[in-house]
Amino acid sequence: MQQSDKIRIDYFEDGRIARITLDNPPVNLTTVKILDELLEAVITVSEDDRVRVLVLTAAGERIFCGGSDLKEFPLIRDRFVEVKLRKENAIFSRLESMGKPVIAAINAMALGGGCEMALACDFIVMDERAKIGQPEINIGTFPGSGATFRLTRRVGPARALELLCLGTAVPPQDALEMGLVNRIAPAGKSWETAYELALELAAKPKFALKCIKELCRSAYTQTPAEAIEQSLALSEIILKTPDSIEGTKAFLEKRPPVFQDAVRRG
Repeated sequence: MQQSDKIRIDYFEDGRIARITLDNPPVNLTTVKILDELLEAVITVSEDDRVRVLVLTAAGERIFCGGSDLKEFPLIRDRFVEVKLRKENAIFSRLESMGKPVIAAINAMALGGGCEMALACDFIVMDERAKIGQPEINIGTFPGSGATFRLTRRVGPARALELLCLGTAVPPQDALEMGLVNRIAPAGKSWETAYELALELAAKPKFALKCIKELCRSAYTQTPAEAIEQSLALSEIILKTPDSIEGTKAFLEKRPPVFQDAVRRG
C-alpha cells in the first residue's frame, strides 16, 4: 500500500514483525478516510506471508485512539452504519481473524473505538499511565464495533455490563486483574514491551500459532463435539509439518528447536 501520513507500516526482524501506527494528532480520532487507510494497511499485513506478528499502536502520549471523530456525525448520521460502522467492523474482524498473532500496544488512553480496536487484538499491552474503557453510554449510544461481545468474552458478562453501562475507564492494574489486558508496560514503554512479546511469539512455530488462534476463536461458537473435531482435523495436519517434526526431534535431542523462518532468540 502507499504509505499515508495518518497510517504507517514499519517492519522489523527482516519483515517478520510488522507495526501499524495510527498518527492523527492530537487524540488519534478515526475518520472515514482514516478507516479506509487502516483497512488497507491491515489487509496488506494480513496477506504478507513474511509477517509472523503484528503490533498495532498509535503516536503520541495522550490518547491511543479516542474513537470516532464526532465532528463527522452530523454529516453521516443518516448513513452512519454503512459509511462508518461496517467499515470499522470489517477492520476489527480482519484483525481478529488474521492468521497470525496481533498485539495492541496501548501507549495512552484507549476509549470508545480505541478500546474496541484493542479488543479485536489477541494480546493487549498497556502503559501504566493509561486507561481503557467504553464511554459511549455518556453520549447516548453504545459501542457498535464489537465491544458488546468481545469485552464480554474477555472479562465475563457481569464486568462487561458494568463497564459498558457506566462508561467507566479503568486503570491498568484493574484491567489486568479482570483479564482485559495481558501485560502492563512501564511509563512510555508500551511499544518496547509489546515488541518483546512480539519477539517471543515470532520465535514460535508459525502454523501452530495460527491453529491455536483459530481454535480459541472458534471456542465461542462451537459445541464441544465440534471443537474436538476441528482440533483433530488440525492435529492431522500439524503433526506432519516440518516444525512439528523438528520440535519433537529437538526435544528428544535435548536442544532448542529451530523452527522455519522463526526469529532466533538469544
